Amino acid sequence: MAYPVPTAQQNEAALDYFVQLPVSREMISYLSRKASQVIRCDQTQSQKQLPTPPASPEDTSATSTDPSLPSVEEFIASLVDRSHVQVPTLMTSLVYLSRLKARLPPMAKGMRCTVHRIFLASLILAAKNLNDSSPKNKHWARYSAIRGFENFGFSITEVNLMEKQLLFLLDWDMTIRPEDLYLHLEPFLAPIRMKMAAKAEEHARLQLEQQREWEVQQARMLAAQRAAADLRQSYIIQQHYATSSRASSRTPSLSPPTRSNSSASAHSDASSVTSINSPASVNADPYDSYCPSVVSEEVMVPRYIEQSQLKEKSVHHLPPMADQFEKSKKLKTSGAGFFSRMLGHGQRTQAY
Repeated sequence: MAYPVPTAQQNEAALDYFVQLPVSREMISYLSRKASQVIRCDQTQSQKQLPTPPASPEDTSATSTDPSLPSVEEFIASLVDRSHVQVPTLMTSLVYLSRLKARLPPMAKGMRCTVHRIFLASLILAAKNLNDSSPKNKHWARYSAIRGFENFGFSITEVNLMEKQLLFLLDWDMTIRPEDLYLHLEPFLAPIRMKMAAKAEEHARLQLEQQREWEVQQARMLAAQRAAADLRQSYIIQQHYATSSRASSRTPSLSPPTRSNSSASAHSDASSVTSINSPASVNADPYDSYCPSVVSEEVMVPRYIEQSQLKEKSVHHLPPMADQFEKSKKLKTSGAGFFSRMLGHGQRTQAY
């Protein structure tokens, strides 16, 4: 399957995600296939052959009872389970397997247990190169034993020998570069990059939707603010016109006010009320209109007598203050006569 050319940042992010994953069955199967491709093994050899170097002739009787070899995948799964190796150490062994394959001659062949030896040596080198503290060779010898295959396993001497042989074949090149990991872990990194790209696109899409939603909310808010400002401006204008109209209505007019019908009617009503409440109207008898001569003789004549009597009393019987007022008038009149005589005497003197 062809994958697009990734960038350095994408590879780095995918590798950081990959090394944090737990060991999966897919990883173990991939390692077993790559280890089996390093060297060709003789499939015609007896299943009873020991997985160790040939022993002395006196020990050949013990080889007849050896069980069959486990598969490479079962061997790797047993090592992972017993050593609790992590993904970085386990998958870095792919780099050493690839370098060993490049250095071996094309016609090289090995025993059926050679693949088991090659993988165990690669895993030991990866653990010692990447970790400050790694299992010792005696521990790896113990981890090589597999349940169900009681007589299968490698001794400490065999583990030391296969480690030295692999270092010799690799020319002690133990350096692990990021490009080596990107190359050999590409089948695992490519799906991770695709998932990350899809997740990034989804995140970008969500951010774009949120940005658009925020812009819509901002536009609505601005529209509401503008509407409120327009409403406030129109209210101010209306208040201004209302104030101006009230001020113009309170301005005095230069034309004289006209009397309305109501005021005229009120004046006529008042005059009528005055005429009704006058003494003449009160003392008037409704029967006078029928006998005017009788009213003039019996009513008017006594009133005239009473008025004449009042005049006589006012002349002959004045109060003390009125007497003083009369005296002051006489003095003023006499004084005025004195000045007039003096002035007249002077005039006569000048005439003479």
